[in-house]
Amino acid sequence: MQKPSLEFNGVWKRYNLIAGAAALGAAVLLASVFRRAGWFFDRDGDGIALLLGVLGIITLVIKGWQHRRESRLDAADIYVMGGLSSTVSAPGELVRHRPFRAMDAAAFCCFGLALMYTAGLLAEPVSPEGNVQEALRWAAYGSFGLLLAGWQAMQSKLLQASGSGRRRSSTEKLPAAASDAAAWGVQLFTLYAVGSSLAVWLGWIGGTDYMLRTGDIRLSSAAARLAGYVQYSNTLGAIAAALLVWQWLLQQLSRSRLLRISGALLAAPCLTVLLLTESRGALLVLLAAAAGGVLLAPRGSRLNWAGRVAWTFPGAIAAAAMAWSWEAGGGADNGAGQNIAAVLMAGLLYASSAVLLIQTSLHSTHSAAAGMKRMQSVIGILLAFTALRTVAYSWSSARFNPGEEEALATGMSRLSMYKDGWHAAGDSWLLGYGARAWELLRGSLPSAPHASTEIHNGYLDMLLTGGAVGLLLLAGLGVLLMREAGAKSRLGMLPPFVLLLHAAIDVDMCFGIFWLLLFVLAAAGSGLEMTAEQSKTGEASPRFSRRTHPEMLDAVAPDQLPTAPRFRR
Repeated sequence: MQKPSLEFNGVWKRYNLIAGAAALGAAVLLASVFRRAGWFFDRDGDGIALLLGVLGIITLVIKGWQHRRESRLDAADIYVMGGLSSTVSAPGELVRHRPFRAMDAAAFCCFGLALMYTAGLLAEPVSPEGNVQEALRWAAYGSFGLLLAGWQAMQSKLLQASGSGRRRSSTEKLPAAASDAAAWGVQLFTLYAVGSSLAVWLGWIGGTDYMLRTGDIRLSSAAARLAGYVQYSNTLGAIAAALLVWQWLLQQLSRSRLLRISGALLAAPCLTVLLLTESRGALLVLLAAAAGGVLLAPRGSRLNWAGRVAWTFPGAIAAAAMAWSWEAGGGADNGAGQNIAAVLMAGLLYASSAVLLIQTSLHSTHSAAAGMKRMQSVIGILLAFTALRTVAYSWSSARFNPGEEEALATGMSRLSMYKDGWHAAGDSWLLGYGARAWELLRGSLPSAPHASTEIHNGYLDMLLTGGAVGLLLLAGLGVLLMREAGAKSRLGMLPPFVLLLHAAIDVDMCFGIFWLLLFVLAAAGSGLEMTAEQSKTGEASPRFSRRTHPEMLDAVAPDQLPTAPRFRR
């Protein structure tokens, strides 16, 4: 058997170093924004916006130089392979037409919104300063999208670099997909976001508005809600829900054993954070995504998806109920002994859930040994019993009752805001009022006064601030990111779907972390490769799917290429 060339191994090592740096950079950026109240306040993101803007300009310059260089090559032939076109400029040299990249288009949607807010300064908006800040934000988001698109393009170039135009033999394995870097970036950020949030609950991290403690049942049915570094429980809940669906997605689709194991380890803690936020909207969106996964998964793997969802809940519910009881007993003031016991118990619950999920991810139910199946059943029963017992205790102690009539008052208040906001948008439906429209107009609306300075609906807020033009750009941005995330599997659309759906009932779009995480999830989901098990179910192999980047075809041996007709000009 032919061994991989030294040149190919050199590219592999170089690629791994660059991919590791990219993963760490993405995680650090997300963690920095998350730490600064999620970039809700404009002053918290000035430095980040400047950094992203500079990097975006550099990326544009590099893209322009590469485009000019490639446009000089004279094409002679056109090949059609699986719906992708390529050109040959000289014998043995393969030059590709650049395919449509949804990430590039999404970035330019952000630039379009930045330009809209800038141009709105000429129309005397309600808040000129707000328009300037919004323009800077959207320019930063667009620059970040260009960075991710540039990373995808660079990955394609690296896949060609080791062969200098030749086709590699089938014995030379490809480096890991570029999306693995984005996936590891998400995993590192998940570890930070979930770990810091649980540390806040345990009292290890203290800060203003990190926890909401109140006896008002309209705000909290457990008298304590986790808000974490973002300082807003509902947005933290939405982030936790999206990250949890991402963990399920990794276990279902990733070919990387380490990524699947990390997904199994982080799933239950993500759900615990979601439950401790008491965000009912985020929980409903999570259940919708779980049900959507059953519908979108290939028929032969739907039970696997449902199993991963089911095995996550018992341990997380038990851990959350235990955390509520611990908080009711005095929280961090209980003493070191009780605090250590609580941490050890939570660790045991998470480990039990992780064992079930790891076994489900690494072994199919058909191939698992009978003893392993029995162990899974015993652990599952124990976790379910613990969850039911702790929840029943919490309910009997009047610590958890979201069905109270008073607890539904928030929903009625939101409906009143949506109604007034819709009527106000009709007076300036094309271009909107400019940034901070709801905050400055709410006093003059029919049902005034409204206490909230945010309308709690990202799409309606854009209709007020940017009119129909802004709403169309926003909708296009969402569609493009969903398309990018679902490039190789429809399941990839679920994590962005969670964020975009929850934004329809809350203020998530006001947070910079929302958009940056949405971009990273789309980039990471676009390259998740199917497991061998899923390939058997009939879903297209990612290597030759319609969205496979043409640059990757150079990395495939000739006998593996699909046959296709050849056309001449």
